[in-house]
Amino acid sequence: MSLVFRHSSSPNPIYQNSISDKDLNSAELVESLHQIDAGKVSMQFSNWCFGGFRLAYNKLQQQQNTIYDVSNHIDAVKIYFNKRGRMNIHYQQLNSQSMVGSGQFNILYANQLNSRLSHFGDQSEMFSLQFTRECFQQLREDGYNLPDQFTAKVSSGAPSLLTQQWQQMNTAMDSCIDQMIHCNFAPSLKKIYLHSKSIELMVLIAHSLSESRTHKEIAATDKEKLYFVRDYLLTHFAEDISLSLLAKQAGLNEFALKKGFKALFNSPVIDFLISHRLEMAKEQLLNTALPVNEIAYQAGFGSAGYFGKAFRKKFGVNPLSLRKGA
Repeated sequence: MSLVFRHSSSPNPIYQNSISDKDLNSAELVESLHQIDAGKVSMQFSNWCFGGFRLAYNKLQQQQNTIYDVSNHIDAVKIYFNKRGRMNIHYQQLNSQSMVGSGQFNILYANQLNSRLSHFGDQSEMFSLQFTRECFQQLREDGYNLPDQFTAKVSSGAPSLLTQQWQQMNTAMDSCIDQMIHCNFAPSLKKIYLHSKSIELMVLIAHSLSESRTHKEIAATDKEKLYFVRDYLLTHFAEDISLSLLAKQAGLNEFALKKGFKALFNSPVIDFLISHRLEMAKEQLLNTALPVNEIAYQAGFGSAGYFGKAFRKKFGVNPLSLRKGA
């Protein structure tokens, strides 16, 4: 089994990681971290394997829009979370092409997966949770269910994509992923922690998918207004923002705003705003020497104490610990 990441214009891999059956099914935690500087592109690849599970985190910084070819020959169910960035993804074996934005996820199965990723912008972050078909079968026996058509294809070994349109992550998923990425426990405890968080993340996904099937279709005009609200939050996050202001800006009443936003983005408006503020603060902590109080203020937090509490809840560490551990 292997994972190969290369620039589309070159046959030479930027990153290659051979993951053995022994690693994937190890009773102990097997982890690796690779930092790559390839001229105009820098990448971080982190991997954690144990008991049929693989967790992977990839952070990319580039100076121009770039196309990459990725070969993932790991026989596993794969859940991809696009935490940050915008890209066009073409999955060859699934005959699927999608434009994927920040905060979206999807589930697929393929024992061999060749992808072409067109990255737009200067930064992206992708997290994936993968597990063998044997683990998937065990999860089903324990009561974890996904749509019948998808599970039938997984059982037969046929490539399958859960939905053509990628789903929206919610703040609980995002927080759970961040806690896994930044876990600093000793290896024996880390394995238990990552396994429990993986199960928690899958429960959050199942609940989100169940809720999305029960939502009534949002009118196209309201959907456009709700996307306006989301984009407004992403660009004006440091300002003093209220529900009444957002409703007025979007031309919606507050009830329609709160209900529609949660239905479309799987997150309450204020939770979405706070989560984004924390992500922006994290970038400042890792990439600048600004004092924590100043970073909190620039991210839109009026209280350094509240900022510290919210930061620890989302990322599992306090701001200074994250900076020191970078």
